[in-house]
Amino acid sequence: LYSIGIPEDTIINYEQALKADGFMVLVQDSKEEVERARTILKETDVKHLDTHCCAEKHKTDAIKKVI
Repeated sequence: LYSIGIPEDTIINYEQALKADGFMVLVQDSKEEVERARTILKETDVKHLDTHCCAEKHKTDAIKKVI
């Protein structure tokens, strides 16, 4: 996750949620498609919905959902 631009402290939070039987949805695509996914995911029972943009290496947006 770090390699696609997610901050290390956020990764730790995701790991804790996953260990507590949560799950993560990761969308990595164009800005428009990520926004479309975000709109769809907002309609669910989401606990955290984060968007991180663009590690230098990967010029795409990414969205993560942890339930």
